[in-house]
Amino acid sequence: MSTVGTLPLAIRVGLRDAYDSPNSHIQTSLKSLNAVIGYDITLEIAWVDLWNDLQGKFDDKATFVPTITSAVATWLKITEDLLESSEQFQELFMNKMERLRKALFVQIWDGKLPKTEFVRGELLTLFLPKGNPSEFRSISSRIGADLETAFSGKKAAVSHPATSPEVTQDDFVDVSPAKEVVKSANHVRSLPTVATLPRPDNLFVTLLPYTVILRRTGGGIDIESSHQPTLELIVEYFKRHARKNLNDSRQIPYFKIELVASFWGSGTYHDVCRITKEDSRASWINAEITPILAFIEGVCGYDLYKTDGEWIFRRTEPFV
Repeated sequence: MSTVGTLPLAIRVGLRDAYDSPNSHIQTSLKSLNAVIGYDITLEIAWVDLWNDLQGKFDDKATFVPTITSAVATWLKITEDLLESSEQFQELFMNKMERLRKALFVQIWDGKLPKTEFVRGELLTLFLPKGNPSEFRSISSRIGADLETAFSGKKAAVSHPATSPEVTQDDFVDVSPAKEVVKSANHVRSLPTVATLPRPDNLFVTLLPYTVILRRTGGGIDIESSHQPTLELIVEYFKRHARKNLNDSRQIPYFKIELVASFWGSGTYHDVCRITKEDSRASWINAEITPILAFIEGVCGYDLYKTDGEWIFRRTEPFV
């Protein structure tokens, strides 16, 4: 049977700093909630099981524990706020917990949103989705949203987004009348703690919107992008089809195309593709920009966002 001691070092360090420490966010949140309700609720988090469920989602292991503890701390804070602001919820909570085990269990489930539920009617459980750090940040505002429903035992009323009175223009963007899907304009409702954010090479590969900026630099071209795989594809394609200078005995391409390591991160993240002339003295040679513009839009699926001395593209849909 696996124990906490078998977890990767980065996770054990995270447990020490972000969970076990009495000064950690989750422990101070738990202490504050317990002070409000008048007795101690404990946390029952099977870290080995959670890691087994989520390890494929966390390339940067150091963000695993802070991400989970941040989600649980949010639940604790929402519960405390409800207890202090709603007498009805206070009565529901006290009556329900009076006869049950004073603990909060944390588990992973296959749903896309977090939920609060009493397992077998007696174990207060926070279910978190099987998501990556970016997905956890996007659902942070939904944590604890079902607390009153869970404690009252009543099912929440289901309404179509198009007719729900809670839907506002701030929450959704316009869509074509022929489509029934409504997209959220921005899923981020609260800022994350820095400990939950992975390194740049892991963060920006999934962080929307993907952005590409293209500009001329003398006779060459600079292409910046937050999404490294996009840059890698551009480099590989145009390197493969770069025209060679047959007047040079070395028959090397007219242009050098290379990735440039970012000044952010540990050196494994590249955010610039630089296209420069192999022979800087060849003033009559200029890199054509049109094929690259077409490639970014037509092949990579980006939309032109702005032109003002440079071309700025954005993509708001993740790659599958």
